[in-house]
Parts: sequence; structure tokens; C-alpha cells
Amino acid sequence: RENLNLLLGDIERNIQQFIEQSNGIFVRSNINTCSYQIENKEGIKKYFFSFNNESIGINVNEFSFELSDMEKIHFIDNFGLSNSHVINYYSSLQKKDAEASLNIILNEFDSSIEVFKIIDEKPQCKVNGKYLELTELGDGVRHLVSIVTSLYASAENPGNGA
Repeated sequence: RENLNLLLGDIERNIQQFIEQSNGIFVRSNINTCSYQIENKEGIKKYFFSFNNESIGINVNEFSFELSDMEKIHFIDNFGLSNSHVINYYSSLQKKDAEASLNIILNEFDSSIEVFKIIDEKPQCKVNGKYLELTELGDGVRHLVSIVTSLYASAENPGNGA
């Protein structure tokens, strides 16, 4: 998870590097399959994206590396949100003065969790009087924080017309 935090924290700065480091991804659910790979033939590099039985190849020189967000939609992968996203979405919760709500939910999930805070730009929970980073608490706590903060961030952004 810590390596993913480092990688995801720099996506906005270097999307091409992120895309190329993601080469060879294959994801299958009970309904869909999707994949991504890079091919370099005769000096021409192409990105190939596949969804179910449809594929598209795009020359890297024609690929747009611009990012656009749909602010009401927050994807949470099987690792939970990156630290930078948790911090960003937590600010939405703070704007609604709802920190206590998150703390109550966390305490119901694990009675040893006293409070959640951002300390030194890292999401942390106070457990038995000691602050621990989310990466030290397991996937369940990270997912719970990811879900709750994403809900507040989605509620804060009523839409961008998309």
C-alpha cells in the first residue's frame, strides 16, 4: 500500500509514467473483463485497451494525457484510497464539521480506535493512546475511511454538468 501511495500521489504530475508503469493490467469480474498493455513494434508505441471483446489501439503520439474528474464519482479499488485522496476527501468531511461522525463509525468498527486525524500529511488513527498510520491498521479500516470520506466528498460536489 505504501508504494501505491507514492505512485498515486504523483499521477497528476506524470500521467504518462503512471500509464506505462501500469502495463499488463488484466481485471476480471463475474460480468466484465478489461485489460491494458503497451506494444512497441518497429519503433511505433501503442497503448491497447480492451473491454470484454472490444479492443482499441492508440498511437502514443496521438494519446491525450489530460485528466478530467467527475467530482461526484470516487472509485475505490481493492486497496482503498491513496493517502492523498483520503486527505483531500477528509477536508469535505471537515467542512461539514462531521469529524465526530467518522470517529463514531470507526469506533463501532473497532472499539480500540479513539480518533482519526491527518498528522504530518498522513491519515492516522489513535489506537490505545498511540497514533498509527492507516497502512498499519489493515484493509478494513482503510476501506471504511475511504468509503465515509468519499461519501462526504461526493455530497459536497453536486456535479459538474457531466
